[in-house]
Amino acid sequence: MQNTPGSKLYSYAIPPIDFDWEIMPTVESLAGTIKAAMDKLGVNAEYGSEQYYTGRDAASTIWSVAGLYMCFLDAKERAREAGWDGTNSELPRYFTVPDELDVYVGFIFKQYNNGDTFVVSPIPLAHLEQYFKYES
Repeated sequence: MQNTPGSKLYSYAIPPIDFDWEIMPTVESLAGTIKAAMDKLGVNAEYGSEQYYTGRDAASTIWSVAGLYMCFLDAKERAREAGWDGTNSELPRYFTVPDELDVYVGFIFKQYNNGDTFVVSPIPLAHLEQYFKYES
C-alpha cells in the first residue's frame, strides 16, 4: 500500500450513507492488521523497515502504524476543508483503491450532525465527481 503523508487528496461531500457501515473495516482494524503483519515479519510496526520494502522508500508507504496515522490526520484535515465538522456518528472507515502498481488507502467519515458523509481518496473517484469535490 502506498500513501504519502502530505500528498494530493481528493475530498468529496456526499449524501448520507446510512446503512452497511458494519461491513466496512475501521481505521483501527487496519492499524491492527499492519501491526500484526509487521510483528510476524519481525519489523518494528511503529516505523516500518527499509529492509522490508525492498527497493521502495519506506517513507512513501503507509505500511507502518505511524505512517497510517499521519495519512489519517491528512485525510481528517481534507474532510474538514470539504465541510466535515469533525464529529462522527460512526467510526472512521478505510477503503483501498488499486492503481497500476500499488494499492492506495482512502478514508470515509460520517458526520454526527446531519449524517453527511465525507470521502477522502488519494485517487480521483469518477463516480463521486457529481458531488462537491475538494482537491488539495
